[in-house]
Amino acid sequence: MKRFLVLAALALVIGLAAGAYAGQAEPGSEADPIVTKGYVDNYVDQAVAELEKEISRLEKRVAQLEALVSEQGYLAKRELKLTIGSTTAYFNGEPQTIDAAPYLEGSTTMLPFKVVGDALGATVKWEGESKSVIFQQGDTTIVLQIGSSLALVNDRTVELDVAPVISNNRTFVPLRFVSTNLGAKVDWVNETKTIIITK
Repeated sequence: MKRFLVLAALALVIGLAAGAYAGQAEPGSEADPIVTKGYVDNYVDQAVAELEKEISRLEKRVAQLEALVSEQGYLAKRELKLTIGSTTAYFNGEPQTIDAAPYLEGSTTMLPFKVVGDALGATVKWEGESKSVIFQQGDTTIVLQIGSSLALVNDRTVELDVAPVISNNRTFVPLRFVSTNLGAKVDWVNETKTIIITK
């Protein structure tokens, strides 16, 4: 009998203990605001793992964009300063000698096509058969033909004030037309006859 009572009491204690923990709330929840160290560590580890995944994804994207920038030859900022009649140009403040000086044809500044392309980070190409100059940058393609006052900007025909010409074995193109169609800003300083191209 005594043994039966001991076993019954033991069963009651076990049952009460099991009942006390059966419906226990999650640590840190509103029902149980006490947070254990283990729970916090686990939560932090999970949050850090998610952040590390996102950082890794962003680093890959940045690397892709840097590769694209490098491939296209873009710079964060490009500035070219030219003076009519001078073969010294300033690219981002650094003096460089260009192979032919810009000149005015009426009110249009003419400049060797390669100087324009290099300054703006565009790919330039000369097609001897059609005597055409092609500028390519991003989604923009400009085609100019020697002696023609019509140019192509992508598939759109545009009339030029002055046609491209060959002079002293150099191909000159209208500077403002090419620059603005490649997304650059062109300023003219009349006092010094200086052209400032920024992009």
